[in-house]
Amino acid sequence: MEDLLKNYTVVDLSRLLAEEDDGGFPVDVPFGHIIRRHMKLGDPYTSYTLLLHEHHYTHSDSPAHLIFRKDALSIHELPLESYIGRCCVFHMVGLPDNYKVSIRDIKAWEEKNRKITDGDIAVFHFGHPLLYTKPNYPGLSVEAADYLVEKKVKLVGTDAPAVDAYDSLEECPAHKRLLANNVFLVEGLTNLDKVPSTGAYFIGLPLKIKDGSGSPLRAIALVKKT
Repeated sequence: MEDLLKNYTVVDLSRLLAEEDDGGFPVDVPFGHIIRRHMKLGDPYTSYTLLLHEHHYTHSDSPAHLIFRKDALSIHELPLESYIGRCCVFHMVGLPDNYKVSIRDIKAWEEKNRKITDGDIAVFHFGHPLLYTKPNYPGLSVEAADYLVEKKVKLVGTDAPAVDAYDSLEECPAHKRLLANNVFLVEGLTNLDKVPSTGAYFIGLPLKIKDGSGSPLRAIALVKKT
């Protein structure tokens, strides 16, 4: 492990949780960081209560989020191994509004970089942390989702607020196709411009929330030093 840390740089992929930042995605319960005790008020220690939607900021979706099936896994049941692994980063900044990533796009990446293999983590960099509150962001087509299932990726991530494009959120077809096949999702990533297309590793563990449909997580990439 020491050799790994010496040879790799840690890149923080998580967004800052702050009351002045709405997280770029409308939720019915805004983030709250509420004082319980504070030394500036004369208390012997400082402590806050967190109020946080499961699907806000940088977070993971479990199958139970959108798959209404008895065997749909909740966040506390997901194998942590699915959140650690080699990642393929698709740098696709500047796409048209509501663009749907196609199989052709993914195969073009494979031709330029390497084949996607069993157990990989696929991460899509659309450049949206800087425009996080702007609607009409890109996402995956159902066909692309099917292809990633066929390639046996274990996790799909994006820096957009959702894996589906903005105009597909009513039905969430890519979400459902991936989650129904136990390909878990991470949304709201940042700093993906600092991660190369190949050779990096992703780590981001969700909280162990019983029967949770999702969870915030702290995501990082390990990028080999040059």
